[in-house]
Amino acid sequence: ADACQVASELLRAPFAADLALQALSPPAREALDIATQEARSHGASAVGPLHLLLALARPSAGGAAAILEMMGAFPQDVRAKVEARIGPPGTPRASAPGMSPEVEWVLGVAHNEAQRLGQQQVGTEALLMGILWLRRCAAADALSELEITIHRTRIALSSIRDTKRISVPPERRLACTAR
Repeated sequence: ADACQVASELLRAPFAADLALQALSPPAREALDIATQEARSHGASAVGPLHLLLALARPSAGGAAAILEMMGAFPQDVRAKVEARIGPPGTPRASAPGMSPEVEWVLGVAHNEAQRLGQQQVGTEALLMGILWLRRCAAADALSELEITIHRTRIALSSIRDTKRISVPPERRLACTAR
């Protein structure tokens, strides 16, 4: 299927945020928890795509973090792009923030993406793809500035799909610590 057809199927499919929440893999669930902590520490009333992106860039986020690093976007680079938009953490919010409509949309698209790839669970890679599909979004813009695109991410995903566990090769880890 060509990219336009895939996009049409992903974006036209029934909204599946509730299904996605039920189908989150443990690393994706942890990423959503971390995104909630990020939103709270930034004093936000809702978890937005930028908070989710911060969570996905953390090494504990598994596949999404490995893909970002494979493409040269290290956690500190992602954080710098995000904080250029929302500022550094400030006064934490007393109550837990809810999810923004954009993050609910990302969850739905991620669920559709995981189904399209034949995956039983929604992983962090699918969440990353969901952010990339979001148009006119500060998180997608931050990724674009880091030269992270849907096309490049799909290529990275296909190059690692046959491996059981997604990890950053040792030579990339050394490059990361040397930065």
